[in-house]
Amino acid sequence: MKTDFGFFIAADPELCTGCKACELACFSAHSGSAPGKTVGSLSGFVTPNLHVVRTAGGWSLATCRHCEDAPCLNVCQPKAITRRGHEVVVDPALCTGCSDCIPACPFGAISIVPRRDFASQDSCGMAARKCDLCQDSADGPACVRACPNGALRLVDPECERRQKGVQAVETLIALSKL
Repeated sequence: MKTDFGFFIAADPELCTGCKACELACFSAHSGSAPGKTVGSLSGFVTPNLHVVRTAGGWSLATCRHCEDAPCLNVCQPKAITRRGHEVVVDPALCTGCSDCIPACPFGAISIVPRRDFASQDSCGMAARKCDLCQDSADGPACVRACPNGALRLVDPECERRQKGVQAVETLIALSKL
């Protein structure tokens, strides 16, 4: 059975300290600017495609889950949000910055930010931005690589489902032997 579940980034709240190294790495990877060690070492606005958020259980990420039936894709009138393979992506050239995708996203993963020519730092209107899993990078998501605590991981939902199924069966077998 084929599904359209896409990979996504997850944070372990027990390991995440809220340092925001992932945000900086994301911004650096997508802006073409040299990575800095801290947000203060960059000039201009830092606009990452994911956001570290404080929750009751610790720190976590507001990031795209690349939904199977993506609400953001369904409401996008200019068709700037599309599916590329299993991932849901935004084409900033088509995006009008209308913001219809923001309330549609159940994960708070989309931001409307200035569309910039990073070479000149000129603003070119507004556009939606969200995690694209650093698809143009052979090394995978920059945020996962940059996390100093190993709190982030790339989740394959189908693999996760299989692993949880195996764990459930093993637990049932162990319980049946009691």
